[in-house]
Amino acid sequence: MANTVFRLIGETDIVDIDPVTVDGNAHPKLMGLDDADRINLLGHWLDQDRGEDLQDEADFKSAMTVIGAALAPADQPNGINFTVITILREKWPVGSKAGFQKIADRVGAEHTYVVHKRLCNEVRRTVFLNSCIVS
Repeated sequence: MANTVFRLIGETDIVDIDPVTVDGNAHPKLMGLDDADRINLLGHWLDQDRGEDLQDEADFKSAMTVIGAALAPADQPNGINFTVITILREKWPVGSKAGFQKIADRVGAEHTYVVHKRLCNEVRRTVFLNSCIVS
């Protein structure tokens, strides 16, 4: 798995992580947060140019890696060596802003976020947007 690239792509930022470096699922910045809150926090960090600055801080980078590792597929299919995980803003249905805002507020975010994964082999890596397996 060391030869596999895991790329987290948010609304404005891209961060590469190495899930192999994660030692457990605990991190001080993530204590008390469920999976949905962790995704919203990661989405918030990768939005509005925050991720570029935060990835240079070891504490934030390790927290991003813990969340990203949990999103990464447990077993990479044969030939897959490039995984793209997008964390993009969720579209809030008209009339439901208050409910979604409460969820976002739990981690200090302005939005809630949705995760999409793309798995690519080396050949597809260069044109991953057109030919990766979407899950």
